Amino acid sequence: MPYTFQEVLETFRRRQSVGNSETTAERYANCVRRFREWLVDDGKVIWESNYGDVRRNLYQMAEDNMADQTMALRLTSISVFWQGLYDM
Repeated sequence: MPYTFQEVLETFRRRQSVGNSETTAERYANCVRRFREWLVDDGKVIWESNYGDVRRNLYQMAEDNMADQTMALRLTSISVFWQGLYDM
């Protein structure tokens, strides 16, 4: 049976809380959740996203005058999420 995004995200959050604070794990999960929402608004699913989607999302955040630190956190979160999928 395939896993839902919420199940995968919760597993990701739990794994992140092992090496990080609970607050950091929750921030990472929220960043991935926001990226997924952005993708859905663009008609894509997260499992089919790629580096180009991440770049477009970063450009959108920059156009929205998002702080550099916030953009860096989101990029790191998405990267760690994708890397963690291989372990799951």
